[in-house]
Amino acid sequence: MKTKFIGHRGSLGFSVENTKVAFLGGVSRNVYGLECDIRISTDKAFFIMHDDTLNRFIPGDEKNVWEYSINELLEKELVQEFNGTTYFGKICLLEEFINICKNNNKHAIIEIKYSPELSNENVDMIHELINLINKYEYLENTTIISFQQDCLIKIRELYPNINIQLLVCGKILDYLEVCDKYNFDLDTCYDETVNKENVDLYHKHNHLINIWTVDNKDDADKLIEIGVDFITSNLLS
Repeated sequence: MKTKFIGHRGSLGFSVENTKVAFLGGVSRNVYGLECDIRISTDKAFFIMHDDTLNRFIPGDEKNVWEYSINELLEKELVQEFNGTTYFGKICLLEEFINICKNNNKHAIIEIKYSPELSNENVDMIHELINLINKYEYLENTTIISFQQDCLIKIRELYPNINIQLLVCGKILDYLEVCDKYNFDLDTCYDETVNKENVDLYHKHNHLINIWTVDNKDDADKLIEIGVDFITSNLLS
């Protein structure tokens, strides 16, 4: 299997991360898939935001993003600087993200970040999430990822056939047993345990491996050589 590239939060150098323009920037880089981070507003809308607060994009705005209504969030103007250029953007709805992926034939990678209604402690909104993806008939072209292992285990129990990657960082052999038990693939940072022997072992157990976040071409070339399945990157394609 040829290594495929994933656009991390879309792509840098087009707009604020995780916005519609950033996702379209990822499309223009001809990536295999696009990755986003989801949250849930107080009025139960799925929107895209990596951070717990908007402070990185709106200095001083330190309220938890899940404590806003969706209308309040959509009124916000986000600001982000990259390579000396200042970009402005608006928060993107998950539905808009899925639509972009479908219209451009890109695999959708959806990271579940903490929200009170979707977390290790609570998966009340998982059916609404799956129904939203199914609205676009795109579940087979979607992968759910998260650091929240208990959340993913509950999702696997409810949806045995959905694509799931467990997000981790470091010592990848520590996670082989849980990947075997729950039919998870692995999404890990690049460290010394990501080597050909361990990648081959995961493949022997029928698990795919995605490496994040790789923006250095030499590192990407090494990962391609050892046979990883996916590379998540802000810049490479």
